[in-house]
Amino acid sequence: MSPFFSIIIPTFNRATVLKQSVDSVLFQTFTDFELIIVDDGSVDNTDKIVTSIKDSRVVYIKNTRTKGACGARNTGAIKAKGKWLAFLDSDDTWECDKLKKMHERLRYMEKGACYSGYFRFRNGIKESIVDGVSGDHLKDLYYSNIVRGLSLFVVDKFSFWKISGFDESFRSKQDLDLYIRLAKLFPFEYIKEPLVTFNPYSNNRITLDLSARLEGYLAFHDKYWKEVPYEAKERHLKLLIHYSFQKKNYSRAIKFFMEWLKIKFFKYSG
Repeated sequence: MSPFFSIIIPTFNRATVLKQSVDSVLFQTFTDFELIIVDDGSVDNTDKIVTSIKDSRVVYIKNTRTKGACGARNTGAIKAKGKWLAFLDSDDTWECDKLKKMHERLRYMEKGACYSGYFRFRNGIKESIVDGVSGDHLKDLYYSNIVRGLSLFVVDKFSFWKISGFDESFRSKQDLDLYIRLAKLFPFEYIKEPLVTFNPYSNNRITLDLSARLEGYLAFHDKYWKEVPYEAKERHLKLLIHYSFQKKNYSRAIKFFMEWLKIKFFKYSG
């Protein structure tokens, strides 16, 4: 019988933190799942860490070439046997009842998506964030990523492949891109409890990589600009101007500044 959940962890040179993430899955109170770990070409001892885990629910895949996080997640989703796909970054952890809570919300649904609150660290203090809602998220997602990280998110496998999975051309903002395409299909469920911890010890998160952030915003601009409301366009252009200046790409910054001026002019002249 196929498991209810297929959990996909993409990883690349995260041997020092991977085991903690894996354990947070294996110690779930809800046990009807498979855990697919996709090693995206690590050169540390990730393979030894994973092969030492003696649990029949664990599936280990090692990519023959580096595909990036999106490609690794798609690889895992191709192999997935479960009806519902859950994602976990290899430096985040789940509360032990995350899958139980998700199962309670999803078990009578044929398709859909669900996310939850989370814990984060700010100035060394662990904070609980539970500011989401259930409902139609499309308009808000054009403005910003209100769903936040993929470690919070579960979606049915049929709908995931209906929109062709992750867009591997996105270096960052791949989660936002996925959410927008899914939000065009159905509203999202929200569990108002913190079920995930975004851990602070990784220094190579994409959120800290200026080049990756800029490339993500550029990809978003190219893909969704005709759909984005004016207020959201203003925000995205300001970010593109800011990151372009930080990367010292002044010609690009000026280009987006001129685009921003046009948006402001048409907004207030109308």
